[in-house]
Amino acid sequence: MSMPFEVFEPQPGARRGVATIRFLSKGRIHLNAAAARMLGEGTTHVQLLWDAEDLAVALKPVEADAPHSYLVSRAPSQAVISAAGFAERCRIPLHQRYRLELDEEKQLVADIVLDQDLPSD
Repeated sequence: MSMPFEVFEPQPGARRGVATIRFLSKGRIHLNAAAARMLGEGTTHVQLLWDAEDLAVALKPVEADAPHSYLVSRAPSQAVISAAGFAERCRIPLHQRYRLELDEEKQLVADIVLDQDLPSD
């Protein structure tokens, strides 16, 4: 018994050229191609910064030997950072895309929208 194929229609939301970040399971942080380009081709390590008051996360390019730095792994269309516990500790919802912008300090910054149902500390 065969079923007819349907044409896949891409979901709206992830526009080309818009830098985005997603926090995935097992501590992986995914940057799309536009975000990886904004980070800079020579950037191999970042520090992860969390602003609990403004609910924002930032990626700060640093040297490999900087304290608390995370390796940036690259592929042609993305960059991945392994940072177990970061999203959980900051209670960042997984698998949602957040738009990244470059601030005046050359950090990539994303505003995070938290679920209203999250328990408070």
